[in-house]
Amino acid sequence: LVDYKKCNAGDLVLNPMWSWMGALGFAFQDGLVSPSYNVYRFRHSGLDPRYYDKLFRTRRFNSEIFRFSKGVWTSRLRLYPKEFFEIRIPVPPEDEQHVIADYLEKVTGHIDILLERIQESINKLNEYKESIISATVTGKIDVRKEVS
Repeated sequence: LVDYKKCNAGDLVLNPMWSWMGALGFAFQDGLVSPSYNVYRFRHSGLDPRYYDKLFRTRRFNSEIFRFSKGVWTSRLRLYPKEFFEIRIPVPPEDEQHVIADYLEKVTGHIDILLERIQESINKLNEYKESIISATVTGKIDVRKEVS
């Protein structure tokens, strides 16, 4: 754990080399992060980490990270703290941040449930496919009649 960085719930954790690919997010519990990550903390209260977590994962914000990153090649881009602090970030009123974050959690929660159900269906279909293949290979199903 030498050189690991402490992060608190609500801190932004960002990988400088991979932030242009979306390697950043807010910690929702206290913990430790790799020495290669940067940890940022809000200086003011009234900022909802849930809102900024969603904002920082948008294509628009990602393009800003890309724009402010430095490097000779895309795979070598780095977002240094100086450049990170140059990115302009909207600060809506606190109650508006909460409303937006609550709404997004509700909507994405429904989407997550649907994705889980779809994945369960895919898993069941794969199991069914495997059982048909197994039954065919072992001769439990005679496919010669079906082919003709």
